Amino acid sequence: MPQNRENASAMSSNKVVLAINWFLDLFLIGGYIVEYFKGTRSLLFVGSFVLIVLVPILLATALFIRDKKSQSMKYITLAGYFILYVVAMFTSPRILIYVYFFPIISMYLLYYNLKLIVYSCIGIAAINIARIVWQVLFLKMTSLELSTDFTIQFASVFLYGFSIIVTTRLSNKFNSEKIASIEEEKQKQEQILKNVLQLSSTVEQNAKNVSDIIEKLHHSTADLSEGVLKVEETSDHTFESVQNQSELIKSIQTIIEKTSRSSEHMGELSHQTLEMTREGLKHVKGLSANVQQVNSESEGVYHTMKDLAKNCAEIQDITQIIRGISDQTNLLSLNASIESARAGEAGKGFAVVAEEIRKLAMQSKTSAEDIGQIIKELINKAEQSVKAFDKLNSSFNDQNLIISGTQDIFTKIIEQTNTLDRLVEEVAERVNEISAYNANIVKNIEDISVDCEHTQNIVKKTAEVTQYHRLETSEALKYTDELKTSSLEFEKYTNG
Repeated sequence: MPQNRENASAMSSNKVVLAINWFLDLFLIGGYIVEYFKGTRSLLFVGSFVLIVLVPILLATALFIRDKKSQSMKYITLAGYFILYVVAMFTSPRILIYVYFFPIISMYLLYYNLKLIVYSCIGIAAINIARIVWQVLFLKMTSLELSTDFTIQFASVFLYGFSIIVTTRLSNKFNSEKIASIEEEKQKQEQILKNVLQLSSTVEQNAKNVSDIIEKLHHSTADLSEGVLKVEETSDHTFESVQNQSELIKSIQTIIEKTSRSSEHMGELSHQTLEMTREGLKHVKGLSANVQQVNSESEGVYHTMKDLAKNCAEIQDITQIIRGISDQTNLLSLNASIESARAGEAGKGFAVVAEEIRKLAMQSKTSAEDIGQIIKELINKAEQSVKAFDKLNSSFNDQNLIISGTQDIFTKIIEQTNTLDRLVEEVAERVNEISAYNANIVKNIEDISVDCEHTQNIVKKTAEVTQYHRLETSEALKYTDELKTSSLEFEKYTNG
């Protein structure tokens, strides 16, 4: 990991330094080309300068492309810059040319290389001193103003070099202290982690042992719980069966008591039925005599109704005769009225009499028709009565047969009722015996029910306890699983 960080840092520093060098070199090349076009520089000088600039920067670029974390690239670019700086310092008349080294040397702070900075600053200072000496001794640049510029130049270079050296040294010192502090903290953390991992290993082993024990206990508790639940179910079923049996026995006892009362009541009813049957037989015999008498009387009524129908038919014939006479009388009165009209005044009295006769004839006809209608209805009723009496006679005959059969049935009922009465007495005796036996069974069932209820309460308490233990072991098993999971997480750090 530290090696990877160093490689990444070297790559970033090389990239920044190379980019800034290219920018400054292109800027310088552009500046000298402009001076060439102004006529202040010759083509040979500009070409030589461009060659001096491009050779080291191209070499450094090729080296960076081949190995981006190259440690040699900074020396190549710095050497190229020194050559360029020397050429610029001794060929340019400008006094401020010495400041070229400020941005360049600042770039190399990225490498945190104190020796490189110190040697670079010494070299820069030597070049500036040589330039000042050369300008003073050989170029005779000794004016007061130039002396001030030289002093400022030397002071600037010296102070900048000194400050950048001090800055680099302090920066390296601070970085070293931070790295040492980080390393120390790392060692402490590693020691803590080691102790924690040892503790984790112990916890894992203990958790595993506890987990095995709890798992066995859990399975045992589960089996016990299932067994207790089955016992509880069986106990509940037994208790319920006993309760049901008790209820059934009580119901049987109630039924037996009701049966006993019913048998007693049935005995009473049997006696009453016997008496009522005998009484009914008497009534049936009386009814048979009455029916025979009614049958005889209805026979007389039947013949009377037939005679009535015959007489009505004769009356109907008479009314037909009366109706014919009325029609003839009406016709004669009409002829008399016609003749009286011909007689004139003399026949008026006869006409009045004829009219009255006609009215009487009409009334007679109407009355005869009414009588005929009544007689007709009477004949219909008489015929219906005759038919009804025919049916009644048939019914009387059937009734006589039914009464005769009923009489025989009542005789048999009396015989069977006597037998039933004896059987009812025997049933009552048996029911009393069963009631006594069932009372003993009820008492025994009640005792068993009390014992079953007590057993059921004990089983329920046992089931609750085993269920509670089962839940507790499940919870403990979950905690041990969490402990094992945490230990495995710590092992990841150990393996890492």
